[in-house]
Amino acid sequence: MGLKSGGWFTESMRLLHAHSGAVALLGEPIRDGKLDLGSPADNFCREGKAQFRVPVRGVKDQGHLYLWATRQTHTWQVDRLELELSDIAGCRLLVHPRENPKGEQEAPADEQTVDTGVKPADRAAT
Repeated sequence: MGLKSGGWFTESMRLLHAHSGAVALLGEPIRDGKLDLGSPADNFCREGKAQFRVPVRGVKDQGHLYLWATRQTHTWQVDRLELELSDIAGCRLLVHPRENPKGEQEAPADEQTVDTGVKPADRAAT
């Protein structure tokens, strides 16, 4: 089974395609590129945790989808997705936020993340 057939990857791509802001910025169709497995700081899956930097491309723009996921028993949960576009370096669109038990969104301290307030159509199901 390849990495892209894992639950964390398929769910991340589903969430990206369901996010109207990301779709508007990238343009459809959105395609994913090859994972750089030679970069273990950006791309790894071990001990129930996955973190990847996935190249994505649409007809309007391209960039990277940053994803964080954890596995509870046998099910992967996407904790956070951020989209960084090549035209806007250093700024990321929050596609799917992880929330802590108090309901506050968590963000990596060393990154600037922009929440556009646009919610994907399928978010009520997650």
